[in-house]
Amino acid sequence: MIVLTTIVLLAALMMPVLTTARDSSKRVVCASNFHQVSIASALYYGDYDDRFMPVNHVASMGGRPTDDMTWVQLTLPYVKEFGIFECPSDYTRPRNQIAFEPSAVAGDPYARFYEASKRSNIGYNWLYLAPIIKRSGTWQSVPRFVSQAADPSNTILMTDSVYEVRNGTPSGGGFFLIYPPCRLTAARADSFRTGPDEIEFLTPEEGWEDLAKSDFGHIWTWHNQHANVLRIDGSLKALKIAQIEAGCSSRSKWGGVIFDSSSYMWDLR
Repeated sequence: MIVLTTIVLLAALMMPVLTTARDSSKRVVCASNFHQVSIASALYYGDYDDRFMPVNHVASMGGRPTDDMTWVQLTLPYVKEFGIFECPSDYTRPRNQIAFEPSAVAGDPYARFYEASKRSNIGYNWLYLAPIIKRSGTWQSVPRFVSQAADPSNTILMTDSVYEVRNGTPSGGGFFLIYPPCRLTAARADSFRTGPDEIEFLTPEEGWEDLAKSDFGHIWTWHNQHANVLRIDGSLKALKIAQIEAGCSSRSKWGGVIFDSSSYMWDLR
């Protein structure tokens, strides 16, 4: 009995240590994944005239797997391994990717790959870097030039992401896109615009939802209340949500404003 009691006590003492070590290992793996995606993105810029990746080929986001590709698929040739886009701390991801999307027909590997790419745990700051704009009645993907970033070391490229959150609980894996907390400046100017011909932007979601129940524009803190944040220059840091929304008084449906553009990490300017 004494021996058994001692073993139980030792196990109880070691459990927090083992849990911490496991979580730390997952953070290291996830950070390594981000670094590899950063390198892949830089290689993509070099091949495509210094432009960021488009969100997908079909600008309306209504494409089929046979005629569309997401930014995840576009950068995959540079990393060679789809698992790079998966966070080991995401316990919501089903082993069978087809469970994500009923339209991904069994036996169609391309359709499964296309849908799985949308559940990437690395989300893309697309509305600032590669927006979809309606021009002459047609939706067009307009990736910005990387050189347009005024402060690459302080501009978000990608973050940890989640598909959805219900009552504070994440589910469904990740999501390949993230949304900024604010859009308007204090002077009520639209920070998405960089030219006079940009009239209407495709915005399936408007800012961050009820933060007590939902996600932060699909951003999720998988690592001890921190999310990995990759900047355009390739630097990576784990930040809390309050740090990610710095310089912005976030409200639902982009009701807040950007009051300090120097600390707001989303806009290229």
